[in-house]
Amino acid sequence: RRRRRRREMVNESDRSRGFGGCWQGVDISGAGLTALVLAVLGVVLFSIAMGTNKWITATDADVEMGLFEFCTARCERYVDNRFSPTGQTTLNLVTRTEASAAFIGLAIAVIFFAAVFTIFGLGRPGYDAVVWRASNFCVIGGLCGVIATIIMGVLESELPSTYELDASFSTNIAAWVCALLAALLLSIDSKSITYVDAEHAVKHGGRQMI
Repeated sequence: RRRRRRREMVNESDRSRGFGGCWQGVDISGAGLTALVLAVLGVVLFSIAMGTNKWITATDADVEMGLFEFCTARCERYVDNRFSPTGQTTLNLVTRTEASAAFIGLAIAVIFFAAVFTIFGLGRPGYDAVVWRASNFCVIGGLCGVIATIIMGVLESELPSTYELDASFSTNIAAWVCALLAALLLSIDSKSITYVDAEHAVKHGGRQMI
């Protein structure tokens, strides 16, 4: 009976560790943790930029332009080749704003996956390829943000001089800067000796340890 009780206590102790057992042997570096924070911040900032109407504003009129609509006295959806606040008929508004929204939506998706890959691969022996993949996702997300920035910047240049880039545009820039910094840090972290599987390295003559 005593032996049985001891076995039960040992088994209960193992079960009580729960999910914590999954984190045994995980050595998370400062670069990796910072990259994860930047990736999450990038997703948040991209989402804010996408959902707000402060991409372009007019200093001489109450006009705010977003990716899906523009607002004067009331908010309206864009119509291609006609922008009522200025009377211009040569702006491909729907094409450009929807393209920017699509690129930012793609950026949010790929950086979210990068964050997930980072959470499950960070600091775990043998998971360097996972972290490297997360780095590539962050690069793709960052470049999507850059493309959206260029598209909206060109659009603003074709509007009257009283129109200027505003907070949502700056938020988008901050988002892709976070994404590209996260990519750089993840790339550096993936080369860390932390990811070397000691058992695998011993079998291959310690080549990975050099």
